[in-house]
Amino acid sequence: MKFKFNLKLTICLVSLFVGFVLLIVGNQNKYCQSFGFFFLAVGIIFFAIDRTNKIDKKCIEIDKLIDKESELDDEKLIDVNAEFSTLYKQKKRINIVSYLCAILFAIVGFFVLI
Repeated sequence: MKFKFNLKLTICLVSLFVGFVLLIVGNQNKYCQSFGFFFLAVGIIFFAIDRTNKIDKKCIEIDKLIDKESELDDEKLIDVNAEFSTLYKQKKRINIVSYLCAILFAIVGFFVLI
């Protein structure tokens, strides 16, 4: 089994861990809390990027599978369109929720400094 290193997922996990550690350890220091929230925001953004890349790869695989099959009947075409629709909705939902949450963490991190 070949081990594949995923840099974006590693950055996500490290920044989430550092953010939680800064929030827990530096609970009285406003700079530690602020940097902790900023690291949480970065971790969430990289997680969203990683998830949307996986969804894009899955769409490309489905598209290649369609190209290999020369003739598709209506039933298979409806199933493929439904799967593309659900993947598109899932990608849109992940982007909206994760970026909104990251923006809120960044705002909280900014207001902790004040």
